[in-house]
Amino acid sequence: MKTKIFLLTTTFIMHSVHASELPVIPLSDLVNAALKHQPSVAVSYYETEKKSSDLDVSKAALYPTLDLTSGLNNTRKESSGIEKNIENKISLSYRITDFGVT
Repeated sequence: MKTKIFLLTTTFIMHSVHASELPVIPLSDLVNAALKHQPSVAVSYYETEKKSSDLDVSKAALYPTLDLTSGLNNTRKESSGIEKNIENKISLSYRITDFGVT
């Protein structure tokens, strides 16, 4: 029994010494390699990115909107001369509630 424990311990120590000599590869390099060589990983990655951007678009609807419009109308009439009409509009809107509509 003692020899089995000794052999197991020696094997474990030798294996751990050998394992410490392996090169350390950064996680970002491993992820990039998986994206290049595994199509399923790339598909999952890009689906996740798309869902993240869809979430950002959905959140944008919660922010207030500001609209600016401007217009110039220049009309010439024979009887009264030139008529200029300038119109500027600013509108700010914010949804307070949608009454449960999703």
